Parts: sequence; C-alpha cells; structure tokens
Amino acid sequence: MRFNLALLLATSLLVPAHATLGARRPAKSTRYTIQIGSFSNQAQAQQLMARLGNRGEFATLTVVDVPGRGSWTRVSVGSFATVTEARERAEALVSRGVITEFFIRTLQDSSQHPAPIDQNLGASAFRPSQAAFGSELQPSRLGGGVPPRAPATLAEAGRPRVASSLRSSPMRADQRLVASLPVARRLSLALSPTIETRFLPRPDPARLAFSLITGDARHSRAPREAGLWITGDTAEGLARLRWIAGPNAAELITLEGDGLVKLDTRLLARAARVEDVPLIERPLAATDYICSNEGLLLLVQLTQSRHRYRLHIARQAPTRGAAIAVAGGINLDNNFDSRINPHRRLGKKMDNERPPDGFDSLVAINPVARWFNQQTNQLVPAGLITFHEMAEAHAKLELGLEYLSDGSRIGAHDVALEREKRLKAQRPLAGVVLTAGANRVLRSEEEVREFFSRSASAGRQR
Repeated sequence: MRFNLALLLATSLLVPAHATLGARRPAKSTRYTIQIGSFSNQAQAQQLMARLGNRGEFATLTVVDVPGRGSWTRVSVGSFATVTEARERAEALVSRGVITEFFIRTLQDSSQHPAPIDQNLGASAFRPSQAAFGSELQPSRLGGGVPPRAPATLAEAGRPRVASSLRSSPMRADQRLVASLPVARRLSLALSPTIETRFLPRPDPARLAFSLITGDARHSRAPREAGLWITGDTAEGLARLRWIAGPNAAELITLEGDGLVKLDTRLLARAARVEDVPLIERPLAATDYICSNEGLLLLVQLTQSRHRYRLHIARQAPTRGAAIAVAGGINLDNNFDSRINPHRRLGKKMDNERPPDGFDSLVAINPVARWFNQQTNQLVPAGLITFHEMAEAHAKLELGLEYLSDGSRIGAHDVALEREKRLKAQRPLAGVVLTAGANRVLRSEEEVREFFSRSASAGRQR
C-alpha cells in the first residue's frame, strides 16, 4: 500500500497544472470542424448553407441551446482529424472567396458554451462578425457571476479570462473553464487577396459601345475637339437629327451652347436595357441597340469621330472663302474629288469649294427646299435628306471614298443609298421615302406651291 500510494502521488505530479481546471487537451480521437456562422434565426442558417452548397461546399446545421440566449443554429463545414487540417481548409475557403471569417470548433463540443480550445488555435480563427455569429459567442453568466468586460485590445482578447465568481471559489474537478474565444487579425496569406468584382469600377457601357463602333477613334484623334456641330437654324437642325435617331432615341440628342451635338449615355443605357444583362455583357447590349437603328448608328459615328462635321441649316452657307447661296444642299470637304480637282489650278479645290476653317466637312441644307422623288411620286422627308447627306460626308471622311464609284471602288453616294434602305427596313411604318432614282428639288415655298398646284390640276384633268 505504501508503494502504491507513493506511485499515485508521483503520478499526480506529472499531471499538467491546467488539467486541474478542466481545460484538458482534446484526445487523439477528437475531430474538428470549421464553424462558418451561428444564427438565432434558423432560416438565415439555411440560407447560408444553401449559398455554401452553390459554391460546392457541403455544410451541416447543429442546433444548440445557449443559456440566457435561446436556441442557436450553427453552420459548419467538414470534419478534420487535426487543427492544422481544419485551419488549412478554412484558409483555402477564404482565399477562394467562399467565406470571410471562421473559427475552429471540436465536433465533440455539444455543450452550450464554447469548448476550451488549444492556445495554438488563436491564430487560426478570424474575429467572428455580428452578422454571421450573432451574440451566441459572447461570454455567458456562470454561477450567478457577472459576464467579463469586453477586451480592450486584441492581445487581451487572446488571453482566457475566468468569470469573477470563479476566482474566489475553488473549482470542482468536473467544472470547465469559461474563457473568451481566441481571436486574431485577418490572416495575411501569401495568395492574392479576395476581390469582390461586383464593386470594381467599370467603364460606362454606352461609352465603351461607342469605342467598339468607332474603333476607339477618340484615343487617336487630334488635340482639338471633334464631333458634329449644328449651326444656322439650330432648332430645325436638331429636329432633323431627332428624326434620324427615331422616336425611341430622339431624346438622347442634346445641343451645347456652341451647337455641339451630344448623346446622353445614361438615357442610351436605359433604352438599351443594359441592367437586364450581366455587367460584362452590358457594352455589347448597348452596341446591339445602337446597331439595330441605322439613324442612331450614323449619329454615334459622327459625334464620336476624330473629324469635325458641321451641319448648317440656312439659305447661305459659310465656306473657307465667301458665303455661298444654298439652292437645295451642298456637301463640301477637303478631300480630292475627281469631278473637281483636275479642273482647278494646281489640282486644288477653290476656297468656296471647301468647308470653313476648323472643319473637315460642311453639309449645308436650305430649310425650305423639298425633294420630290419622281420614281415614287412622293416627297422625301427632310430628315432623310439630312441623313443621306451626312452619310455621304461620313463615307468620304472615314472611308476615304469619292462621291461617285470608280471602277470596283464604291462611291460615298452609293453607301448613303444603302444606308437609306437599311433605315427604311428598320422603320416599315414610318413612311420613309428613299432618294433612289431621279429627284426634283423644289428650292422655295413658291416652287413647292406651284408644283403641287400643277400636280392637282393634272390629276383633275385625268
């Protein structure tokens, strides 16, 4: 008996001091899990489990009763033999953006309080957030004592603190130590940081659509500002451009004080319904919307061009030389024209055959002139005449074409006629009359009245 008692005393000396407080290290058979969240509302826990399932992670729910705080549902992932395995798995989930915070819990811990955790776990757990863990993890009252105060620092938070009622009374052998959960700052992983791409700034989808359509011309344009201006009767010019854009896109067009034409990208994006498609597809949705409207497409090409266009609505037009009368319409540029240059001195156009200084193109239209298409016996809308002339100007400057075709090389006039056909096909009920064929230009109100008076008389005689 003496030997056995001595052996027993010797053995008791080998027991670690912290074992007398009940904080035994988990046995080798202990397994660990990664707790992702804890909710007093079970529906929130189920939603989190479903989100994890969508990311390919199988989660489990455990319902526990916490004294003084009711029933809580914990959401956990995995079962691991060691803390290291659990921590590595949790860090991998963080690096993939599946979770943002966690802490490791023993699977055997079915009590209503956090189980004693090995001190080495302090560096493997993120600080739990109120949204994910609610108030389940706050220290609870024991033995009528008061809950410990909140830690003042992270270092203090990492040290276990015993409730005040336990400091002054001996602890039973089967009583467990209550300590605040170990916490640590967010881990600094060697991997790339998790980025929430939804919040990254993205270019305006309409602006990016403009770049796709024009070949990003604004990046290579000259230092001066380029685009399209309206001068003369600006109200009439704006009305004609809005006819070109069509009734669904007319309000996109505005004029600045000097007559510069602007397109409202915010309204364009709304009209294109870009919000209905994923972020990455929004510029393509805006591009499709623009290209489905030949008139709007032409206006985008003109306003976003690297060249300077001028649409002048008046009976006289300013040129590089003197002002000239406009009977129906004129279309001037600085390019070589085989109809003009070979017949001029030194092969150069005269100043009154070129646009005014500061512009690459001048389209001037008499506001009272009307075009009567003799093939259809109908008046051509004033907006379509403007569309045709601006399409010609664009083809000459952007495509380097002459007015008429030259052998196998198409002419700017032919390009404008093809664009008219596409516009008419897109607006079958708009009463679009093409300029194809012979057209009689009625240059004044008197000519218009006389023409229709004769037409009416001829009809009665028939």
